[in-house]
Amino acid sequence: MTGQDKSRFTGQDKRWATIALRHPTDWLAQTAAQGHGWQSCDALDEEDEIMEAVLLGLRLSVGIALADLAARGIELEAARVEKARADGLLSDDTTRLQASPQGRLLLDTLIGRLLVD
Repeated sequence: MTGQDKSRFTGQDKRWATIALRHPTDWLAQTAAQGHGWQSCDALDEEDEIMEAVLLGLRLSVGIALADLAARGIELEAARVEKARADGLLSDDTTRLQASPQGRLLLDTLIGRLLVD
């Protein structure tokens, strides 16, 4: 056990990654001393936000609408998406980024194909 609890939240028009102290006495002491129980709190950069949106969206059985990604300023390389569809890793619904049954079994591979150069 690392003794940490990781979480994300949105505030000030940014996504933030936090690591909170898990042990109650450590958390309480730090909260009293510093006003919070976080070990760290860092804003996600654009690349991390894209990765997180795609990772979380593909883990949903319904996937994520491409329009929702576009509204967040996220546009994936069309050739990569189409290749994943042709390989049977994404559903045929061209309005969504949705893993097919085969793609759900190979989700790490699918995400790598879509995001990693």
